[in-house]
Amino acid sequence: MNATIMNGSLALLLFLLLSNANAAQCERINNADIVGEAVSIKTGEFLYCEYHYLSGEPYTVEGVPVSLQGYQTSTAEVYYMDAEQQLIARKKVDYSLNPFSPNIEQEDFRHQEWVKVERDLQANELLVQYRRANQESIKQKAIAGSELVVDAGFNNAIRSRWQEMADTGSAVFTFVASAQLRTVSLKVASKKLSSCFAKADIPDFYQDGDHVCYKVSSNNALVNLFIKPIYLVYKEDSRRLSIFRGAVNISTDAGKGQQAIIEYQYY
Repeated sequence: MNATIMNGSLALLLFLLLSNANAAQCERINNADIVGEAVSIKTGEFLYCEYHYLSGEPYTVEGVPVSLQGYQTSTAEVYYMDAEQQLIARKKVDYSLNPFSPNIEQEDFRHQEWVKVERDLQANELLVQYRRANQESIKQKAIAGSELVVDAGFNNAIRSRWQEMADTGSAVFTFVASAQLRTVSLKVASKKLSSCFAKADIPDFYQDGDHVCYKVSSNNALVNLFIKPIYLVYKEDSRRLSIFRGAVNISTDAGKGQQAIIEYQYY
């Protein structure tokens, strides 16, 4: 296990491991700020819970009204627990240098899949490091650019260009695909709720006038023939992500990729 991931959070880690949480319902643990429940798109079975703990100073995002930035803090830790209430992965996120491309470090404790992205301000680049599941070697690459989007920073990027997508129907982002050590051009397009729900099997509760839906796909038409899109449902007034549907950053027990629907609750 990577020693860096354990620093400063042993007490919380042990608490999560020992807590008597109902994983099937992803009940709130230790005053988590955000709780997510993931179920398999393929089988409908429960996969894991996400527990997000926010700390540090608040930060602002250009293009997002101050009144909508209440839950944004400079650092976050995310704990992932399976159906047996076992901690399977942990992620640390630091938005202090850039809200769109935060420093991240994530490790899966089942098979030691590991990723780390760290910004070098002087070189204006990101150092991306990745270790595949059940392997020892770490691959890395420096990726240059000041407008890159990384991991959870994608949520901030969408919220910052909300009006642009409302006016034009879409926006394009350069996303860092950490596992592939490269960038991909992603198109986020606004979709009618009826169309979105018909294709994405999203719970009926969100089919109302209070939510908006976006389809995320490659900006390359040829690539779209092979890659399934991601669907995102946001609460319109707060711009908070309610539903994520698509490929997730937590793999199977065997280290394979998987598709899930994640429903988020905010506290």
